[in-house]
Amino acid sequence: TLPANPYAFPTSNKFNLLEISQDEFIDKINLDVEKNLINICSKLFTGISKSFMFYTLQKLKIDANTFNENDLIKLYEYINNIIFIVIFNSSFRYFCCSS
Repeated sequence: TLPANPYAFPTSNKFNLLEISQDEFIDKINLDVEKNLINICSKLFTGISKSFMFYTLQKLKIDANTFNENDLIKLYEYINNIIFIVIFNSSFRYFCCSS
């Protein structure tokens, strides 16, 4: 049976990385009172988990507690590249492989 009411997605105060610029990304992180990049990003941005951030910071050789603006630029570019690869591959599979 179907539910009596349509499903309502939960609201979120997190930011969508597809909708903010690199400068906005940096500003939001720098304005946060938290000083650990893993906690900041998982708290501020939709779809960013602590385990993803831990792996990403290790891969990029960024210290979660002593990061600078160049680190944030690298991080923004890396995450956005991953997002666009996922979106492109999903779209590609849909168009080339759907019956």
